Amino acid sequence: MWEDNKKDTLLTELGQTKSITGEAWVKVQFEDSEDMNDPFEEYPKGRIRLSCIPTQFVFPRFNDHDKDRLESLLIMYPIRKEQDTGVLFKRTVETTIMYKEFWTPKEIIVYEGKKEVDRMENPYGFIPFVQIKNFPIAGRTRGVGDIDDIIPLNVELNTKKSDVSEVIDYHS
Repeated sequence: MWEDNKKDTLLTELGQTKSITGEAWVKVQFEDSEDMNDPFEEYPKGRIRLSCIPTQFVFPRFNDHDKDRLESLLIMYPIRKEQDTGVLFKRTVETTIMYKEFWTPKEIIVYEGKKEVDRMENPYGFIPFVQIKNFPIAGRTRGVGDIDDIIPLNVELNTKKSDVSEVIDYHS
């Protein structure tokens, strides 16, 4: 399974993501052999696929009483989509819209922009995403990143550097 999922690349992405944002998300899915591009028939029974999902695209909702129980998960990111401009010249134009997948243990709903494009039963019966915390903090659903302590210092430095109370006389 590790070789099929490019172990080194996957683990590098996970390490980078969680060390900066405090957490990483992995989507675990089963790819059926009929849905795969498998010209050499290496996976006649299908395969398990692991994908690192960038944290900025993941919006989890945890149970209020059990911080480890994921109740729903929204994946949301921009995609390019071609749209017709009208009837007169039949031109298409490329626009950016938000792609969304809303996961619950029972169903998956897919949106492109504001339009619902698919609704299906969740084949797994659970939400197949795993959160990996960089450094867990008791009672929090998110981890802490390696550079979290530096951020307030950087904000303060930027504030001080942008202070324009000093007037510079260019004519002297």
